[in-house]
Amino acid sequence: MIYFIKNLETGHIKIGTSKNPWKRLFALQTANSSRLHLMGITHGGEKREERLKKHFAKFHFRGEWFYGEPELVRFIRRRTFLLNHPREGKEVMLTLRLIAIAKRYGSQGFVVRDDPQRAAWFKRIAQRIFEEGGNRGMHRVYDNVIHWSRRNLDRRETNMIAAQLDWRFNGVGGWWA
Repeated sequence: MIYFIKNLETGHIKIGTSKNPWKRLFALQTANSSRLHLMGITHGGEKREERLKKHFAKFHFRGEWFYGEPELVRFIRRRTFLLNHPREGKEVMLTLRLIAIAKRYGSQGFVVRDDPQRAAWFKRIAQRIFEEGGNRGMHRVYDNVIHWSRRNLDRRETNMIAAQLDWRFNGVGGWWA
């Protein structure tokens, strides 16, 4: 996962990868006297991180830090999940897990027929989303996964994913209430 962390005093932005961007933020914060803020996260690994660093090379400051130029900030606002509250971070992590399933398996990744362990996993995911953000959280996750599907998959696959998510999320906290 690629993260963007901003130094609130200097305005510099760090581009890096981590399996857990929040742990990374806390590790950086303990070694830094300036306040840091996790601006956003997006999918990707080291290869995509390197492409982003090359793309924004003209704003390079030092190491993995870049000047907070408007072009970079615009990219973060438009192309990442923006994080304004810790609860949103957990929703984003779950959303990215569901998007990874859609990316790898399409709508078949959400089918749990004859697989009770997979069915239980999806139920736990839905319950975690509901516990973190209630029905609004469920809607945000659903909307983000479907939005990604519309941009990256065909209409049939997107409709199948929507139907499967409706089925998986149904019964958890009232879902459409």
